[in-house]
Amino acid sequence: VLVRDTYGNLYADGSGSQRWPVEEAVDVGLELARLWQPDGFVIEVNQFQSLVKAMFLRRVKELGLVPPPVYTVDNRVKKTVRIRRLGSYLENKTLRLQGGSSGARILGEQLMTFPNGDHDDFPDSLEMGLRTMIRLVNTGVTARRRS
Repeated sequence: VLVRDTYGNLYADGSGSQRWPVEEAVDVGLELARLWQPDGFVIEVNQFQSLVKAMFLRRVKELGLVPPPVYTVDNRVKKTVRIRRLGSYLENKTLRLQGGSSGARILGEQLMTFPNGDHDDFPDSLEMGLRTMIRLVNTGVTARRRS
C-alpha cells in the first residue's frame, strides 16, 4: 500500500509473505482495495504473472465487487536499477514506512539488505507502485477521480 498526502509525502506499508499461494494474495489484495479504495491497483505482468490480472478480475466478479482501476507493469529494466530508484525518496524522507506494521518491517528489512538479501519482492512492489502513482499524478488521473 502506497499513500500520498496533500503535501506530497509518501507512506508505504507491506502485506504478504514469500510463500503465499497466488489465490490468497489476490484475496488480500481485494480486501486492501476494499479498505483503501485506491486510485489504482498495480499488477506486474511479466511472464506467467499476466495470469494474475485475469485471476484478480475473475475473483472481483465472483464476489460481486466493483474493481479498482487495475494498472499493469511489464518490467524491462533490471530489478536492481528499479529498486535503487527508491533511494532518493528514502534519503529525503519523503517516503516513510508505516510504523508498527509487520509488512512495513519486512519491507524495511528487505530494503536494508538490498541488494544482498534473500528477498527483494516488497521493495520491487513498492517501486512499481511508486512508478504507477507518479504516472497517475502526472496525467491528472487522481485529480479527476477525486473531483
